[in-house]
Amino acid sequence: MKKYSGVGPSSKTDSSNQAAEPKKFGPRVNKGAFGKASQSNGFRTVSIKEAFLKAGAELFGDFGLDGTSTRALARKANANISGIVYHFGSKEGLYQAVLEHIVARFDELTASTRKQAKDRLAALAETTPVSRPEILSITGDLILTVFRALDEKLKIKNAEKVILREQTNPTRFYSILYHGFMDDIITICMELVARYSNGKLVGDKLKICTYAIIGQFTSFLMTKEAFMRNLGVKRFSSGQMEIIRLVIMGNIEACLNSWI
Repeated sequence: MKKYSGVGPSSKTDSSNQAAEPKKFGPRVNKGAFGKASQSNGFRTVSIKEAFLKAGAELFGDFGLDGTSTRALARKANANISGIVYHFGSKEGLYQAVLEHIVARFDELTASTRKQAKDRLAALAETTPVSRPEILSITGDLILTVFRALDEKLKIKNAEKVILREQTNPTRFYSILYHGFMDDIITICMELVARYSNGKLVGDKLKICTYAIIGQFTSFLMTKEAFMRNLGVKRFSSGQMEIIRLVIMGNIEACLNSWI
């Protein structure tokens, strides 16, 4: 029987017709144009575009943009390699779409908390002296929301790996992540640190202290696998998440007090 790269036999092929023409996108792909083609995963219909986005996040997270081939992407998506060009223009176009997908999901999960943080900060402008416990509460809520989004709620496999790769070895697409959500979080955190210090931290020192604060929770994500193996778990429990929150907030408060 003739084998097709990345493509299986038609779902309607029987034993008497093994050489039948295979469908374009694998064994469980519906008929239709590229834009309407879909494949069943046993629970719902997944579009070819969705399949490539999922495959892209997984492979780009593991191997990076340069280390991932279009053939590997097509094989992972169980789709024809031409689908990459049709839906995204190129491998780089797919990578850009994956980043935009991550940003959209992250925004969906954190937009409410970020808005609340800004509203609470605006209310603090009317408070004299500034309430440091309130600032710590705002910081804690924001950081825990971001941590949970990156750790478990994005539901995009390897999303955190894609983000960390861009942080450590940025591509020309880095601005998608930076302007998509990082800049907003950094701005909020910087305002929180400035308010907590009552204006004593300014300029470069303010910026550096803010990044040190952000590093308090990103360090958990960067060492997540080793951390979970040491704990003997596959995901953090609610109790462990609360301990992480308390430890992070304790570190942040200690840092802030030592800087001012």
